[in-house]
Formats: sequence, C-alpha cells, structure tokens
Amino acid sequence: MFKTRVRSAVFWIGLLGALVAIDGVWPANAEPGADVFDLTIEELMNAEVYSASKRTEQVRQTATAIYVISQEDIQNSAATSIPELLRMVPGVEVARFNSGAWSVSIRGSSGRFANKLLVLVDGRGVYSPTFSGTYWSEVDTLLEDIERIEVIRGPGGTLWGANAVNGVINIITKHAATTIGSYAEAVVGTQDDSIVAARYGQALGSSGAGRVYLKYSNSGHAKRVDGGDAFDRLEVQRGGIVSDFQISKDTTLRLEGGLYVGEEHSDFAYPSAAPPFLEAVEDSIEMAGGHVNSILNWDIGPEQRVSVQSAYQRSRRDELVSDQRVDQVDTDLRYQFQPFTVHQVTLGAGYRFISDEFDGGQGLQISPSHRSLSVTNVYFHDRVTIVPDRLALILGAKIEHNTYTHEEVQPSVRSIWSLNQNHHLWAAFSRAVRTPSRVDRDLSADFLSLPASDGESTVIARVLGNSGIEAENLNAYELGYRGVVGGALDVDIATFYFDYSDLVTIEPEATFVSTEEELPVIISPFRFDNRGKGESIGAEIAVGFDLTHRWRIYGTYSYVNLDFDREAGSNDPFFGRIEGLTPEHQWTIRSYLGLLDDVEGAAFLRYVDRLPSANVDAYEELDLRLAWQVNSKWSVSLNGQNLLHDRHQEFEEGFLSPVGTELPRSVYAAITYRN
Repeated sequence: MFKTRVRSAVFWIGLLGALVAIDGVWPANAEPGADVFDLTIEELMNAEVYSASKRTEQVRQTATAIYVISQEDIQNSAATSIPELLRMVPGVEVARFNSGAWSVSIRGSSGRFANKLLVLVDGRGVYSPTFSGTYWSEVDTLLEDIERIEVIRGPGGTLWGANAVNGVINIITKHAATTIGSYAEAVVGTQDDSIVAARYGQALGSSGAGRVYLKYSNSGHAKRVDGGDAFDRLEVQRGGIVSDFQISKDTTLRLEGGLYVGEEHSDFAYPSAAPPFLEAVEDSIEMAGGHVNSILNWDIGPEQRVSVQSAYQRSRRDELVSDQRVDQVDTDLRYQFQPFTVHQVTLGAGYRFISDEFDGGQGLQISPSHRSLSVTNVYFHDRVTIVPDRLALILGAKIEHNTYTHEEVQPSVRSIWSLNQNHHLWAAFSRAVRTPSRVDRDLSADFLSLPASDGESTVIARVLGNSGIEAENLNAYELGYRGVVGGALDVDIATFYFDYSDLVTIEPEATFVSTEEELPVIISPFRFDNRGKGESIGAEIAVGFDLTHRWRIYGTYSYVNLDFDREAGSNDPFFGRIEGLTPEHQWTIRSYLGLLDDVEGAAFLRYVDRLPSANVDAYEELDLRLAWQVNSKWSVSLNGQNLLHDRHQEFEEGFLSPVGTELPRSVYAAITYRN
C-alpha cells in the first residue's frame, strides 16, 4: 500500500508540473477537436480501414462485417474507457462487472474470461495467453490519441491467427505528426472517479515526430446487490512514447513503448471445507507491465511493400489465487505485391514466443509453474478482381504450428459484388480456431464446495486441465450488404451462421478422498475436454442518417440465437449456461446535435436483453454529453452515464463471486486543453 501511494504521489506531482508548464511551451499549431459533421455519411462509407486485409482499403470494398469507431465518435461520447466505446458497435456484447472487470465479446461467448475475441493495439496482440482472453483494466491509452477502432465481427484467423474466432478489435492510434502540440485533460465525477492526463508532441528533425503521454485514472463506484459498497476500486498510472519517422520517400518507421502500474480491487470467494463453505475476501491485485513495438514499412516498387512488425511485452499480476508473470515476443513479416493487374497478394510469416511463470494461491495451481511456448505461421491473402469495380474474390489461408496442438489451418473465401458505387453485397466462408491456453492444459482450481450427504464431510468440486485438449473449431458463413441511400442514409446489414465443434467442456471424473485437508474432504474432479458443439445464427444492422446539416443519428440492432449442446458421452453439468450469458437482442440510438457553433450535445440510448444464466434482467440506459468549445484551446463538457436508473446490474460472475455488483448513475465534468 505504501509503494502504491508513493507511485501515485510521484505521478500526480509529475502531471501537475506538466499542466502548469503546458501553456506557451508549444506553438499553437494544433487544431481543436474534430467536428463530427466534417464528413458526410457518404464520405464515411469511403473511410479507410486496415484490419480486414492488412492493407489499406475503403470500408465499402471490404467483404466482412466491419464497423469503425472514429475519433469524432470518441470525442462526442460520454465514455471514459475503451470497453464503453465498444457499446456503439452492433454485435458486440459489453457488460461491466465492476470498475476493473469487463465482459467484452462478439456474437456470443460472453464472460470475464471470454476467449474467442482477439484484441490488438496497432496490430500488437494484447490478449492474455494465460486464458486466451483480455484483461481490459490493462488495455488503455489516451482516448484523444486513438485515430479509430476497427471492429471485425466474425472470424479473422486467416490474417490474424488463432483466437480471432468470433471477431477482432484493432485499436489504431494517431500518427505522431498529427499530435504535435500539447494536450491535457482533467475529469472528476460524482462516484469518486478521476482522470488526469497530459501529452506533449513535437517534430523530430525534418522527417519525424514524436509524443510522450502520462495518464492517471482512478475509479470505484459499483454497488453490491445487497446495497453495500463493492470492493472494486481500480487505480492505474501509465505512460508511453510514440515516434514516427519518414526515413526516406519509400520507408516509414514507428517506434513506441509504454509502461503501466496499478492496483485492482475485487470481491472474491473461494470454496472452503468448513461451513459456510464459501470464504469471501477482498483481493487487492497488483499489476504492472510494459511493451515496446516497432513497425517498418518499405515500398520497394510499384504496388510492392514489405512490412515488419516486432513487439516485446511483459505483464505481471499478483493476486490471491495466483501470481503470474508473462513475457511475449511477436514478429510479423509481410510482402504485398501485385503480380498481375487483377491480383493484390499478401504473403506473410510470423513467430511468437511466450515464457510464463505462475505461483499458485488460494485453491488454484498451474503446473508446471513455468512453460515456454512458441507459435509459427505462414499465410497468404489474394484479392482477385473478376469484373473491375464490380466483382472481386478474396482467397486466403493461414497455417500455424503451436506447441500444444501442432498444425492448425484457417482458410477463408470471400466475395464482394458492387451493384454500383453506393450499393455492395458480400458473402464469406471461413474457418477459425481457438488453440488451448495454459489454463486449459495445466489448471487445478477449486470452484465449489457443498456438504456431503453423510453430514460430516465436504465435497469440493475441482476443475483440472487436460494435456491432450485440442483446439476449438468454427466454420462461419456470412452474408452482408452495405450502401448509401440518397446521400444521407448509411445502411450496413450483416447476417451469419456459425457452426462450432470441439468446444471445451468440463467432464466429471471419479471422486476421491483428499488427505491434504484437516477436515474430511471428498474431491469431485472435473477435467477439461472437447465434447461440446453448437450453432449460432444472427443479424446486425447499423444505420446512420443526417437529419440536418447539424444533426446526425446512428442506430444499431443485433440479434443472436445460440444453440449449444453436449456431444454423445459428455456429462458436463454446466455447459448449458453458455446460451444464457449472451443477450439475444440489443439496440442503440446515438444522436449528435450541433446546438451552436461552439456548443454540441450527444445522447446515447441503449437496450440490452436479459441474461438468464447470469440472473440479470434486461435494461435500458442513457448517456448524455454537453460540450462547449470555449476557444481554440479550451473546452469543457458535462457528462452523465446510466441516467435512467439509480443503479443496474450487467453481469453476474457465478461461482466465485460472493455477491453481485450493480453500476450506479454517475455524472462527471471534463476540462480539456489543446494547443
């Protein structure tokens, strides 16, 4: 606790000094915040994206369900975190457990440890190899520095590899040349939330630019369902540096790195051999990490580019159940060329090395405590023009070799038919896999305890890893349409059918009496296996409409129906819960309104269907934002979140949560300086 307070004090003093010195240090050559009305609906359709093909292309050219959260969307949102921004996207399920824990998934597979979604920052994977999911409390940056967030709903394994099963989220930050000048923000809220951040950017000689940033965030406002305060405070300090260089006319280089340190509090419960058979504790999780990343692009000739991306990252989490340390190295090499007029080809290869170490804690062990894992891959992607400006076929495949399941092949076939410049149909078939994580292979964890029928003993349910577990598989079929009607109405429709096989189940094994406990304990083991299957069918609709030159409305609707079942021979008693952890229906309405030349308002209304397996009711919520651009440098805003209810629940953990949490209504003010 003393070290945390010292770190916080140093961070606050550094930020205070930066804020005091910021005015007049840099030239006033940076533009104020971007206006959401700068681009028309039709121009938004022509916005460029990267994640669908690992090359720059317009949204209307992509044969995939992709949605872009722009910097304008971010600035006109009351969101203060990346998961909150993702609520805008159809087909994305976002639920908040408490201040630091989120469930973020696409088209199903919801949960704190959702493991079928790949999350990237500038192409660098930030999911945890421990459980193939994402610690969202560790994924953050200045929202001001995000250029856009590209969200692919549907498999992306052909380009991005294993674990890009149901979707890919790529958070793309701004080029350093666009952040020259100074920026600072301060946020304070009614629920004891606060954010203080500062960023400095300047030119580096005649061919480069760089920026450095610091951010402190503190939140903790959930309530227990029994009315008490949740033990859920999250406090994180982070900083980083980004530099972009134009080495020559044909070569660019990005170098960037970052560090974070923080403390995440959480209510936790673990099985006990004695009544009441569940021990509730308040766990303080110490976390820290950092990364370095480089991206080199070299245009070696007409329509030819070589790209090399290399990253190293380290993370540490010390918590009650386990202390973990993970080191990861990633390298990706791509060669893009156009051998014939009708072909745009990408050839690539990649390598990932992971080294981890675990110290087991209360009721949990991972054995062996240390492993080194590697993944190698090769891939190709070819966009074939069948009819110029009308019909294209996109073929691709990735072959990966990993330590656990060896070779995995992930192919895809996509096509796009442009009826004209404004109306486009696309269809796709693809295969994706989720390869086993350390938890799947090597876990031993107690998750439930009950009194035995003899009245003297206790039965403890223990889940065990399986060294022979295989990858989970998905065959996906998708069909979509996107178009612009009348120059003012943007329509995007995606439908899908997913066929899953070899899903992970937990199968009961023979009970035995433990000799490790002081009291009589009967262990009821459950072991991971691949005996699950399932189907899902759904549709997503996104529309944008300019009512007037100063009033824009966005609407989304998503539907997903899950039908999961055990294969013959499976006795998993919990597998059926999967269906009830994903909302069947969701819809949102966003409204941006320019009230005056320097005053703008925004509203975000959303509906999320009930979660029967989590005992969570359906809810509607409303966020509001009113912003005033005081002058070219200063702006202020008043923001409200979850305004329709005093508090509401979004998810229920299940076995290891003593009492569920609810999120209260909150209001916060923000002041921003740009120069």
